[in-house]
Amino acid sequence: MADYYTTGQVTLTNGSASIVGVGTAWAIANIAGGTIFAEAAGNPLPLETIADDTHATAAIKWTGPTGTYEYALLRATAFSEQLETNSNIMSRLLVGMEAGTIYRYDESGDLAEKATYDARPEDFGFLAIDVNPAQLFIKASDASGDWAGPFSYGTGPQGDQGPVGPAAVLIWRGAYSGATTYAKNDGVRGSGRSFISLQDANTGHALPVFPATSNAWWDLTAEKGADGMGTGDVVGPAGTTDDTPAFFDTATGKLLKSKTLAAFKTWLATTALDVSFDNSVASLLGAPATVQAALNTLAAAGKNIALLSLEVADLKGQRMGMVGGVADSFDDQTGILAGDSSSYAYDAANDWFSPAQPATLQASGTGSNTASGGEFTLIDRTMAIAIGTQIRSVGIYSTTAYSAIFKIVRRVSSTVYDILASYSFAHPGGGWYDYVLPALFAVPASGTIYAGATQPASTNLNIYASGSRAYKALDQAVGNGVTGFTEDTGNSLPTRVIYAATNMILASVAYATGAVPSTMRVALQLADALTLTPGTDFIVEVSRNNGATWIAVTMALTSSFLGVKMYEGTVAMSGATGTNARWRLRTLNYLGIIASGVVLQYS
Repeated sequence: MADYYTTGQVTLTNGSASIVGVGTAWAIANIAGGTIFAEAAGNPLPLETIADDTHATAAIKWTGPTGTYEYALLRATAFSEQLETNSNIMSRLLVGMEAGTIYRYDESGDLAEKATYDARPEDFGFLAIDVNPAQLFIKASDASGDWAGPFSYGTGPQGDQGPVGPAAVLIWRGAYSGATTYAKNDGVRGSGRSFISLQDANTGHALPVFPATSNAWWDLTAEKGADGMGTGDVVGPAGTTDDTPAFFDTATGKLLKSKTLAAFKTWLATTALDVSFDNSVASLLGAPATVQAALNTLAAAGKNIALLSLEVADLKGQRMGMVGGVADSFDDQTGILAGDSSSYAYDAANDWFSPAQPATLQASGTGSNTASGGEFTLIDRTMAIAIGTQIRSVGIYSTTAYSAIFKIVRRVSSTVYDILASYSFAHPGGGWYDYVLPALFAVPASGTIYAGATQPASTNLNIYASGSRAYKALDQAVGNGVTGFTEDTGNSLPTRVIYAATNMILASVAYATGAVPSTMRVALQLADALTLTPGTDFIVEVSRNNGATWIAVTMALTSSFLGVKMYEGTVAMSGATGTNARWRLRTLNYLGIIASGVVLQYS
């Protein structure tokens, strides 16, 4: 009958082999081992050690939930230990028999039973299984009781040690690194070849450089094959400039050469293409004799292939492959509603619109190079800067290189000036030099604003007779209410300012859509060289109710070809409905944006 101990409870922790008794007396009960079965969903816990009455450690971890449970401890007894011993013996015997490493005996039993088989013939086998390990006896002859043995069952004598195997030929370490320490027989790769290390402590020793195959530290094991020269192989130059065209070299078809862009243009100018291409171009452009002539014709008056697509779309009333839309290539101004547009200029020669830009304000003369005396701040009162404008650049005329200082001032009285801005830059000499301001200067909306410059001491600079100026000794710093100026008719330094473009609004006329559009798409073509951010530098909007309500379109750059960029965007229409579609372009940040075409699609 099984011997169980069930006094008290046990506290078990999920994932832990620790067992804590509650009201238990394991040490007093002389429990030396056994297995705990908890009244919970979990695994039996065979005991590894018992520390005292209330603490024990299992041989495995508890997989059930953490908690305190009723339990039963199946004690380890002499009988159970013998069962375990017998089980181990039988397991070893079965494994040996399955593997074919154990002698096939005829009978088995306790050692005392061996005498029962004394009269059996020669080679009869008897296995005594009541001893550990089991013992095998073999009848040496037909004589009664003539046994040979006992023999260890399943285990033979240890044989002699075999010879030591060969050392590794190569231990692969991957790509070579000068920071890695390699041992002898380590293998690495580099520059299309593989090497084996010849020594231990191999650190920082470079691989042999082609055509060398070895050095004191490395020896070649493999390398890439020679470049192919067989049928169909093509060999190019050793090096060339990125994006230059490739041409066949000789008539073999296996050699290529690089042609410079200048040489390629010369080739274009003197080489006719396929007749079908020439004829198709000729039908559009009046039979140009060469590809270069065709490109020249396309480029004339600011045209290009992208713009040509808009031209064709304009003639057909739709963009290529587009149904339900209009395209305006700006070959005239009829597609622009002047009343809703502002601050724009139309270039009829190039068929584009750009923000209106005031003329550069410049000194009336450049003057002559004349020696100066002391340092003065000179204000040219003949140069009144337009109020409310934005200045992008300031310039000084000088045939001498020097450290220039440009001033923008506001007249308060004949003796008092506000120094609004001061810009220092290195003038290279040689005439006019324009300094691009780090940020646009917003000219105040009121007052009389002038340009000027600081004349350094004892420096030969160009001056001219302005006839109206103000001056004060030394370089005057930025600040309001600077007193001590004198107004007279003396000489000034030649200066100028360059205004930034105004912000343009370009709005289209209305286009009848028939049905109320639910979606509108815009493609805007720009011909400037600026790097622009849609939504920051310009905004495109659409309307389906003749401009009463505008919805902004999220635009993205989709192509850039021959200096022309295409921005496109699609927007779902909402709010007020209507059947008169319009587009509107608003430029920001006083940039010289050039619009050369618009496509509007609606559905």
